[in-house]
Amino acid sequence: MFSQEFVSDLANAVASQVLAKMSTEGAVTKRLFTVQDAAVYLGRSVRAVDHLIARGSIQVTKLDGKRQIDRTALDKLIEANTFYEV
Repeated sequence: MFSQEFVSDLANAVASQVLAKMSTEGAVTKRLFTVQDAAVYLGRSVRAVDHLIARGSIQVTKLDGKRQIDRTALDKLIEANTFYEV
C-alpha cells in the first residue's frame, strides 16, 4: 500500500501546514497592545481596561508617548485572578 516513509513525510507536511495556519490565523503574535487590543485580548471593554490601569492592576509601557500594554502583563493579570470556585 503506502510506505512508512511516505506516510511519515505526508504527516510532517500536514503538521507543518497546520502549524503555519495556526500561527497566522487568529493567533496573537505581537507583544505590545494598544488599550483597545488589550480589551479585546481580555474580553473586556476599553473603559474596564482603563480602570485596571488606573488601579495599577496592569502596567503600561510608554513608547513614543503612546500607552501600550505588554502581553505578559495581561497574562500575569489573568493568572493572578484565576482560581477554583468552591
